[in-house]
Amino acid sequence: MTRHADEWSLWAVIAVFGLSVLLAGTLLKLANLAASIWWALRYGSKYARDHKKRRPKTLCDRIELIRKHHGDFFPFGAKSLKLYAFDGRPRLDKTVGRMYRGTLFFLAWAALALVVVLGLGATDHWIPQLTVTLAILVDLYTMGLLAEAISWYLMTDDYAVVWGGVKSSGFTALLEEHEPRFRDVVTLGGLATLSGVAVTVSVAVAQYFFGSFGGLGPGSTTFDRLGLVVSSANYVASNVTTIGSVDMTPHGLVGQGIALITSSLTILVITLLASILGARVQASGDSGAGA
Repeated sequence: MTRHADEWSLWAVIAVFGLSVLLAGTLLKLANLAASIWWALRYGSKYARDHKKRRPKTLCDRIELIRKHHGDFFPFGAKSLKLYAFDGRPRLDKTVGRMYRGTLFFLAWAALALVVVLGLGATDHWIPQLTVTLAILVDLYTMGLLAEAISWYLMTDDYAVVWGGVKSSGFTALLEEHEPRFRDVVTLGGLATLSGVAVTVSVAVAQYFFGSFGGLGPGSTTFDRLGLVVSSANYVASNVTTIGSVDMTPHGLVGQGIALITSSLTILVITLLASILGARVQASGDSGAGA
């Protein structure tokens, strides 16, 4: 029996609902990130100086210090501190809060949704539009993380020390115990990789749904679509590393927009690298003068 085009399969309902939830979450994360960057530019220097003076040890101390410097803004506050206000009992709001608070966890869900949609090749209803919109918003969010890191490196000599232990008590706390050079490599490498993966998925889904890049195949089978992801990664890597050896031409509004995002990613990565090097030179000069 042939299914009519306007009928909704169970897969289509799940896909549209999941993509819509992630889309709403990404918009909230973007709004909070923009507010965080504005807060950093306005109050970041005072907060960093106070942080270095007090050296808060516990999560509660750090959050209290952020609140003291007006970091309790809408919607989630600096480093999503409002999402830590849960008791120890297992509750739904705690689970949702953890999902929205953890950047890697949230982006992992978004990436999984995009890859699943791409792998299954769904093209009905609003799935293509939702998928590409989510991919582009995730791109903007990851690039915003780069911009946030740059702003903190311009105001203090160590982004990881200022925020270490706020996002988690594990890995970021471990960063505080190592040399600044190690923390810088983790910060630069992690943010650049995260942004690169996000843009790669965007190129792949834009090409599959809208044919936005000349030089890439359409991805008619699941195997071809996996190859499309590899080709997209090659395109992004060649642009970010300024090699530019992949012959791909963006077409239409979506393709041109993603190409602009890719170029902006290159600028942000280079700027972050320069900011880190400048912070290290400044820190070396200060330590030399103190000696």
